[in-house]
Amino acid sequence: MSWDATYSIASRRADVAAFADVFESFCMDRGVPSAVMRAFQVAFDEWLTNIVDYAHADRGDAEIRIGLELTPDALVAEVSDSGEPFNPLTEPGEPSLDLGIEDRPIGGLGVHLIRTLMDEISYRRDAGRNHLRMVKHRQPVTE
Repeated sequence: MSWDATYSIASRRADVAAFADVFESFCMDRGVPSAVMRAFQVAFDEWLTNIVDYAHADRGDAEIRIGLELTPDALVAEVSDSGEPFNPLTEPGEPSLDLGIEDRPIGGLGVHLIRTLMDEISYRRDAGRNHLRMVKHRQPVTE
């Protein structure tokens, strides 16, 4: 895929926070609708933080790659990391939100948020890297 922009960040929370500012500038410069930008901001925060905390827990120097493409219809992003294989699409669909926070099992809410916010998500493992592709349409898709 031919990306409009590519970024490489270290697997550190400070780099995740810095990428949030870079991503906002990318969107503002290209006129990405604010609803699309906000959905990606949440998705990136969830996914990149999970990579830092779990996939690269002891490897702050590990590289996370992010590609962005703005099409006439959507914003497409792909995040790749060299952590242990993890396919979020095999996770249980919806966490139990009826339970109190103390009784709820840890994990799963971030993946649920990404699934809810994005119009399309896909995962593949290639060359020792996890690749999560996320798509958010600029306008709601009508059938």
